[in-house]
Amino acid sequence: MTNYKLTQKLIICLTILLTACGQKNSSIESNKNNIQDLSIKDSLTNFSITKTTQDEFIKAKSIYKDKFIKDTLIKTNGITELPLNSPHYPPSVIFKDTRVDIEDTNERLYNYLGHFPILNNYLVSGSFWEFCEYYLIDKETGIQTTTWNRPFLSPTYKYFANLSLPYGLEGLPNGIQIWKIEYNNYLSKYLELDQQIWVPEDFVWETDNTIILKVAAVEKYLNENGRPDEKGFYYIRLQLK
Repeated sequence: MTNYKLTQKLIICLTILLTACGQKNSSIESNKNNIQDLSIKDSLTNFSITKTTQDEFIKAKSIYKDKFIKDTLIKTNGITELPLNSPHYPPSVIFKDTRVDIEDTNERLYNYLGHFPILNNYLVSGSFWEFCEYYLIDKETGIQTTTWNRPFLSPTYKYFANLSLPYGLEGLPNGIQIWKIEYNNYLSKYLELDQQIWVPEDFVWETDNTIILKVAAVEKYLNENGRPDEKGFYYIRLQLK
């Protein structure tokens, strides 16, 4: 009788385990399908992604106004000096170039690009041996925020967003970064998507909380020499929560 009861218990335990495994596999398949459908909605995340159209992308492009002002600073002997609002010590932020014609892995070249007057931020690009990055510099504090690419402000200055660099270089991120503008213009990273499902080609702020991206599947870049046909692109809407 004891052996019979033990057998019963073993059968029940095995049934529970098999059921749990089946539910887990079902959940994984469901997640795969969601990614394939490009419709990602998770109450535990601070964003969602849904499909949209080229028409919506073009419409948003026609409305969006870039808040960036391009101007120049004189670079002297490879030194870019950005003055900070006084009183502040040190009184400036300095970027120093190296020689870029010697094919040295430590080479670096900085370029001042302009500023975002509404937020008192300079923008500088840095080019290195096999990559580049961008720096937002607060004119009051000198605090620097490093971004993958050139950032764009949301319509009413709640967020910055930037894409990754063009796809292809090994080891570089692929996706989008979003920075929240906090009190006193402090920038905190709100979202960073680094994935291998799609490659972003372009994006535009639709509202303060939505971005439309022009993307293509990673396979398109891998199979078409890094430049998909225009028909290979599609459009997704990223909604911030």
